[in-house]
Parts: sequence; C-alpha cells; structure tokens
Amino acid sequence: MPSINEAIIELLHEIGATTAKPVSCFDIGVPLVAKGFTEMEVLNGLLRLQGEGLFDFVGGNRLRLVKALPDEQTA
Repeated sequence: MPSINEAIIELLHEIGATTAKPVSCFDIGVPLVAKGFTEMEVLNGLLRLQGEGLFDFVGGNRLRLVKALPDEQTA
C-alpha cells in the first residue's frame, strides 16, 4: 500500500485537481478510507501536504491546489 501522501497525490491526479478547481475533502476522504486508510491517516496526510504548501483549505470543506501536483512517481 502506498503512503497516505502518495495516495492523496495519486487521487488528486485521478480526479483532475488543478489550481483553478477546488476539490471537496469528501471526494478525497471517502475513496481513501475505502482503500483501507483510517480517517485520521487521511487527515494527517492532508495536513502534512498543506504544511508543505501543496494546497490551502478553502470554505465549504474544500481544498485548492496552490501549485502543480508533483509527478506520481516522485510523490
């Protein structure tokens, strides 16, 4: 199983996340929990990636990328 950070980045790629398109946290959490991650692991991964400056949380339980996603192989 990939790390939670890798799984989040992979999922963001799959759903076509861009800097212009906010993403619902629900659209991230539900599939990752279904893959076997806990809600706490997902939250910690999101907070870690936010701390690295990948995205910011915005209103409505969404996040918006502030820079392009890293390649999946280098995540």
